[in-house]
Amino acid sequence: MSSMDIDKQSALVEKYMDFEELQDPEELQKFITRFAAMYDLQNDTGSDPLVSLFSRSASSISADTLLSIAQLKNS
Repeated sequence: MSSMDIDKQSALVEKYMDFEELQDPEELQKFITRFAAMYDLQNDTGSDPLVSLFSRSASSISADTLLSIAQLKNS
């Protein structure tokens, strides 16, 4: 996807995401919860979530991703 034309990328993202809906704090929280659950399923985070908060492993969400999510929530 990164090699696609930016307008095509935008159209693809807009096809699957309703950005107006994310302005509602309740809908945004649902989105973040679903994202976190899907990430955990795809990245086999079967360990105790509390332990993973304090450990530095390669399978954790990057700081950049967490910052992006936090900025979405505060928008």
